[in-house]
Amino acid sequence: MKLTRLTGAAALLGVVLAFSACATTTRTGGGDRDVLTSEQLGELEGEGYTAYDAVRQLRPTWMRTRGRGTSPREQSPMVYVNRVRVGSVEELRQIRVEEVQELRYLDPADATMKLGTNHTGGAIMVSLRQG
Repeated sequence: MKLTRLTGAAALLGVVLAFSACATTTRTGGGDRDVLTSEQLGELEGEGYTAYDAVRQLRPTWMRTRGRGTSPREQSPMVYVNRVRVGSVEELRQIRVEEVQELRYLDPADATMKLGTNHTGGAIMVSLRQG
């Protein structure tokens, strides 16, 4: 009986570890759903696209309202440009794609852990090109 429980626990542990490895690969590999690089954004350069347009087209799930805030604005991701909070996703309309080095989405838990409270919709981190 102990062998059966140990085997069941070992199987469960194996499933958890496999899932964790898969999630890590997704976040760090070439198919990272939480990052848009300058190379990926390059396809939109010269077309008059803004960072807002790029996110809507390439990562629309980043714009979904989440959480249980009192208004949709409070549930939308907060936007940070070069680690400085600038406001809501509407601020992305002011940034041309050509200016962006990287866009990164932080889910609500990661945003709260790294940036503090009041990130029920997560955060979009914008890194601008230098120069």
